[in-house]
Amino acid sequence: MDNFSFFLVSVYIPPDLSVNDSELLFEHLEILLVNKPVLIIGDFNVLEFAAKSSSPKAILLTHFCNTLELIQSNKILNSHDKLLDLLLSNIPLLIEVNKDQQPFVPEDLYHPALAIDIEVFSPQKFTTFPLSQDGKLNFRKANFVKLYNDLINVDWSVLEKFSEVNLATQEFYKILNSVLEHSVPYHRSSKLLYPPWFTKEIKQYLKLKLYYRRKWRDTKDMYFLNEFKRLRLLTKSLISSAYKSYMQETEDSIKKNPKKIFDFIRIKQGYTRIPGSMFKNNVCYDTPLEIVNAFADHFSSIYLQNTSVAEDLVSYCPPFNLQMVTEQLILDILSSLPNKNTAGDDQIPSFLLRDARYVLAYPLTVIINLSVATGTFPEIWKHTRITPVHKKGDITHIQNYRPISILSNFAKVFERVIYTALCKNTRSYLSPDQHGFLSGRSTITNLTTITQFISQELDKKGQVDVVYTDFSSAFDTVDHGILLNKLSSFGMAPRFLKLIQSYLSNRVNYVLYNGYKSNPYTASSGVPQGSNLGPLLFIIFINDLLTSLTCKKLAYADDLKIYTTIAGRDDVEHLQYNLDLIREWCLLNRLNLNIDKCFYVTFTRKIYNFPTHYTINGLSLLKMNKVKDLGILFDSEVSFVEHIENLALSAFKSLGFLMRVSRYFDNPQLIKSLYFAFIVSKLEYASVVWSPCYLRHELILERVQRRLMKFLSFKISGTYPVRNIDYNYLLQTHELQSLSARRKIHGARFMWKLIHNKLDSSQLLEYVNFHVPRLSARYACTFVLSQSRTNLLKNSPMVRVSRQANELYSDIFI
Repeated sequence: MDNFSFFLVSVYIPPDLSVNDSELLFEHLEILLVNKPVLIIGDFNVLEFAAKSSSPKAILLTHFCNTLELIQSNKILNSHDKLLDLLLSNIPLLIEVNKDQQPFVPEDLYHPALAIDIEVFSPQKFTTFPLSQDGKLNFRKANFVKLYNDLINVDWSVLEKFSEVNLATQEFYKILNSVLEHSVPYHRSSKLLYPPWFTKEIKQYLKLKLYYRRKWRDTKDMYFLNEFKRLRLLTKSLISSAYKSYMQETEDSIKKNPKKIFDFIRIKQGYTRIPGSMFKNNVCYDTPLEIVNAFADHFSSIYLQNTSVAEDLVSYCPPFNLQMVTEQLILDILSSLPNKNTAGDDQIPSFLLRDARYVLAYPLTVIINLSVATGTFPEIWKHTRITPVHKKGDITHIQNYRPISILSNFAKVFERVIYTALCKNTRSYLSPDQHGFLSGRSTITNLTTITQFISQELDKKGQVDVVYTDFSSAFDTVDHGILLNKLSSFGMAPRFLKLIQSYLSNRVNYVLYNGYKSNPYTASSGVPQGSNLGPLLFIIFINDLLTSLTCKKLAYADDLKIYTTIAGRDDVEHLQYNLDLIREWCLLNRLNLNIDKCFYVTFTRKIYNFPTHYTINGLSLLKMNKVKDLGILFDSEVSFVEHIENLALSAFKSLGFLMRVSRYFDNPQLIKSLYFAFIVSKLEYASVVWSPCYLRHELILERVQRRLMKFLSFKISGTYPVRNIDYNYLLQTHELQSLSARRKIHGARFMWKLIHNKLDSSQLLEYVNFHVPRLSARYACTFVLSQSRTNLLKNSPMVRVSRQANELYSDIFI
């Protein structure tokens, strides 16, 4: 590698160095070495680091490595089987560490002589997915005055003469596209891709500079050489000035919308979200069209052939239909659309629908009412752009992606109409154990419910078994015929049913990325992922499974878990019986269980627990000691210690990322905004469930914010805070709350939402005990706290939020 340089740092940490001094050392090293390629070697005297211990020094060193993205390469133990000498690096090195057989000086018992071979190599470049030269509507340069004036002057009454909705929709687009043609230019990507801060003037000078360079090379005339040198200096100056202006504009835009930081990072690192080389079944695809077609082949292979709709289905629910819509209803829906540039297959962005809502409400009302009357969903609104989104695993493997539907914004308006009517008439019949995609329910209510139940049972010295199931491609394999039969059983009228059937059938999909479009394919089963209506239809599809189970259960869309208290063999058989019910339901409803990903966890704090065993279709389920449930790591004792430690490690990685990015920014308020967007949001997700019980775990998390505030102090003043600076002083200086204080407020807010019907969870309301009678309403506690035998129940979600609500009430009124 030519002209490669890095920092070589030698470290010695005495074994008796205090934890505070160790933390101060690592903090100074972080500030010194952030954004720099570094190789650190030396005697760290942290015996527990190699064993991944939770000792204070090992945690500090681990956080230090995560912040700087350091990898430890030495595996040579000393004569006491301890590892004191470490070799840490964040640069592309091939490092081989061996025991030196011919040391320069006599070696001691604690530090074996090491022979370190280092080979510097050029890292494999991330293959970027190219940008297509195909054009598209460029609304950034649209003449909006003319556009809106032309739309106002359109006579939309012509749509009323049509009796077929597809013909009416075609006429609608014909008129709309003719208006756009005269107001919105068609944009094609430039063949020469310049950085976004290059102005038009800079591009012209660059081309002129190349011209003079070629002329000098051909003629050797000094005039051309002098002009080339002059233009080179001029372009460097202009680029520097333009870059500073661009960074200032970027800083201002990110302050208003922190999500734009991802766009900025992609620009700086120069790669796209999907690599330019992908693999499927050990076959490499390295051209854009090959990749998008490989995605299309993979997504289309999942679908099933549908069954027919039964004609003799009986419904015990009152019948309901989709009524004709009013122009005011469509106007309200258009007003609620986001002010964004997102668009579907027709390239019409949502902000245009929002801005021109008073013009577009009438023609949309005509089309939607015609669609409702005929039971036909417009074919053009079923043309769906598919975006591959990475799930987990290797980013270069196509099977590790799932399809997300990007619908036309007009289709979303119609979906909202259908969703409102469908949800209104089915919500009361949906199982209270379903927490996915329903207002008032979420992953938090799901996790809080099961955590509270397990905590109470373990406080009674009990045992709870939880079986976690996994469906294969659940959203994409929903049988349309079975779904329509279930909708009919809810009381859906034939005309409404016909419209839903039209909505689901013959949906034409294609994969589009960076302008490259795959061959189209038809979705023969499933509901669209990424739509408003799709998740609701799936919840209705799976609802009878939840209502048929006789044990406790919780679902978040297709994530289903069943559980019960285990006191004897009968309880085990009862859970197995419900597991058999799930298998039978899947066979009847043509939904596949991925048995390899189904498992169970026994939650207990007893020394000897009751032995259990569960099977699906004769195959034994794997017993796990911990599980990551909806993003939260549960261990078998529900201590959440490992979750908190992993959360701190992840937060320090994110903090290192933030510190590296912040070298481009000077505004501390922007850095704080990014901190809340990318780190605090992670630290506070579902904190009602796992909030630390002990001070040492609280301090592990507070250390993240302490490090951030010290970095802010250094960024503002250029000097690092003094040793052992008071944490509360830093909080006050940077106008922040401690993370523990924020968790208490979140807990009290959770309780407020629950009792004010902002959260829809009858299971959680059962745990709320009001203090009645209240002889002194000014000072008495609002909620009665359950008597706890263990700290587990004392710190369980509902007991904790009741206590936090009482404390907040006292702080306000006393």
